Amino acid sequence: MKGNHRTKVSGYTPVKRKLARAVREALRPRVGIGLTICVLGVVQVTPALAGPEDGRVVAGEVKFSRASRRELNINQASNKAIVEWQSFSIDADETVNVSQPGANALLLNRVTGNSVSDILGQLNANGRVLLVNPNGVFIGQDARIDVGGFIASTADIDDADFLAERYQFAAAGDPSAAIVNRGSIRADDFGLVALVAPSVTNSGVITARLGKISLAAGERFTLDLYGDRLVNLTVGDAVLDAGGVSATNSGELLADGGFVQISGAAAAGVVDQVINMTGYIQARSVGSQGGAVVLEAADTGAVHLAGSIDASGSEGGGGRVTVSAAHIVASESAYVDADAGRQGDGGQVSIRAADSLDFAGRIDARGGDEQGDGGFVDTSGGLLTVRATASVDTSAARGANGTWLLDPVDLRVVDAVVDAGDIAVAAVESGLASGNVVLEAESSISVDAAIDTSAQTTATQLTLADENSDGNLTINLNATIDLGASQTLSGDGSQVNVAAGTSIQNGVDVAAENATVSVAAGSYSESVNIDTAGLTLAGAQAGVDARGRSAAESELTGNIQITGNADGAVVDGMTLLEGATVLGSNTALYLHGGATSVTIRNTRF
Repeated sequence: MKGNHRTKVSGYTPVKRKLARAVREALRPRVGIGLTICVLGVVQVTPALAGPEDGRVVAGEVKFSRASRRELNINQASNKAIVEWQSFSIDADETVNVSQPGANALLLNRVTGNSVSDILGQLNANGRVLLVNPNGVFIGQDARIDVGGFIASTADIDDADFLAERYQFAAAGDPSAAIVNRGSIRADDFGLVALVAPSVTNSGVITARLGKISLAAGERFTLDLYGDRLVNLTVGDAVLDAGGVSATNSGELLADGGFVQISGAAAAGVVDQVINMTGYIQARSVGSQGGAVVLEAADTGAVHLAGSIDASGSEGGGGRVTVSAAHIVASESAYVDADAGRQGDGGQVSIRAADSLDFAGRIDARGGDEQGDGGFVDTSGGLLTVRATASVDTSAARGANGTWLLDPVDLRVVDAVVDAGDIAVAAVESGLASGNVVLEAESSISVDAAIDTSAQTTATQLTLADENSDGNLTINLNATIDLGASQTLSGDGSQVNVAAGTSIQNGVDVAAENATVSVAAGSYSESVNIDTAGLTLAGAQAGVDARGRSAAESELTGNIQITGNADGAVVDGMTLLEGATVLGSNTALYLHGGATSVTIRNTRF
């Protein structure tokens, strides 16, 4: 911390600041303030002038006037202007009005002193106001900022870059500085509100209908007023040494028809929480204009999502929600609503972690009440944990159901989550009740708990997919998959292992072309339909002559049917029987017309 009079945001009290300011005003003569010494020796001070102190116009045309001692008017005649202030604060009973040529006008206010900007009163502007203070900015609970647009930053911008509309804030401020909003900030329709500092916290209300809101934690940044990436951040060693960066929203961010971004810049070796979203974000559609929400930490950053995000549609489709970081926790209280309105498709929700995602919350991306398909939900992570409380609904009342994608490196379906990387079977089953579910992995998928949706009537699909489509996915079926009559099972397994007591048909259904389905020794009672080209059904005695077996066998009571699509299919090392007999009237291997080059070997009937 620098200077003797700098306010600390974390320990701020309005009373202390007012006392300190009164003393400072009493001891320093100022233009327009008279001092009178009474007979008792007490200094009587005319009340201090309102708001920012010692303004100096650096560029553009700006004049100052006062409606009263508590109200400062800043009149800007040029479209861009720069004013440097010794301090820029507004007390609770003070008002600063900025009159600008239009909604797109920009006024850069730069603080050159050592004090935090304490905004406790009212700031009004019909254009865009930038407040740059390397020491930080505190916006109090009763503060009201009503502007065309508002940007507060601890990083500074070169005058020439500002005037040339190169919004590169390259001069870092105090690495421990913070911007805190506890009040109300409202931008006009299509306006912008951005708070950028190493530490950014919002517990108040920020509104920008059809506009953009950004809480960005970083040391330096580039502002893109017209593109999809509003704030691009960087961070240096000084910030990391000071404790890293953080962006927290426990309040409300409201941008219907617009865009909300909470972002954090992280660096190698920094894995502390970067983004903490426990509050409420609203970016509902306005007419056909859908909303979008982005929570993004850098490659080594983290996101904790425990609040609510509403990107639903009113009349049209649902919006877009993207959460990305190295580590993400979406707790049970987390809720993302990307439902369509009356007509339109459900929205797109992507929660992707490079390293780990722990998902226990709820996501809705349903189609429109009258028309529209279900949306798409992606919950992915190198290590993916899905709790039993997790719920995803991509249903469509008047259209096709949507899809929920679960995509780690290795995927394991279990009865109860014990270890990181477990997927609760209850979450998979509830997902199938309302939409398609894709269990996708880079290396392996293990079904260690029975998936039973036999009572469901929805026409949905369960897919066990190969993320890379490289033919190297192993699927271990250690429990059965029993779907509803209108549901289907498919997959891309190149090696499918069927455990004893499960279902051979499950293994065949999730196998890719030219795959091998290895059936463990044991007894199976079912009919098996092979409809996949090049598939090899390999029993426990594969490669062993049927007349010379001495070990346990894969015994099937039922039929094997090889259909016309299964060219090149192989049945090897199986034992087909009825009850205790080797041959029986209900035991057979059928070849349906069209299948060619079918091989039956080492198989007993």
